[in-house]
Amino acid sequence: GINAEYGKQWYQRRVRGVTFQTLVLACLYNCLGHRTTMLIGLAFQILQLIWFGLGLSKWMMWIAGVLAAASSITYPAISAYASQNADAEQQGLLQGILTGIRGLSNGFGPAIFGLLFYFFHVELDNSALEDNTSHHGGEVSNEQYTSM
Repeated sequence: GINAEYGKQWYQRRVRGVTFQTLVLACLYNCLGHRTTMLIGLAFQILQLIWFGLGLSKWMMWIAGVLAAASSITYPAISAYASQNADAEQQGLLQGILTGIRGLSNGFGPAIFGLLFYFFHVELDNSALEDNTSHHGGEVSNEQYTSM
C-alpha cells in the first residue's frame, strides 16, 4: 500500500505545482509572454532532472521537488501558446492532440526507461536503504542515498 510519508510528499508536490501554475504562470505571461514562459518552464525541467539525477541527500530531493513544481508551468504555457495561434474551429482538435501527446509521453517514458534499466542491469530495490535504516535506529540517514 501507500505509506503516509509518500502521500504527504505527493500532496505537497501537487500544492507546489498548483501554486506555480496559478500565481507564477500569470505573472510570467503578463511580463515575458508565452514563448519565454515556455522556455523558462523547460529550463526548470532540465534543472530538475539534472538536480534529481545528481542529488545524494534528502534536502536535495526537496529542492528537486520545488524545481519540478516550477517546471509544471510548461504544459499550460504550451497549451496557451498553441491555442492563441490556432483558429477558433480548430481549438478542440489542437487541445486533443496536445493532450494525446502528453498521455503518450507519460506512457512511453517509463516503458523506455524500464527497458534501459533492464538492458543496463539497474536494480531498483530498497535493500540498501533498509540496511541503512537498521544501523540508525529505524531512521534513514540524511547523508547519502545509495547510488546505482
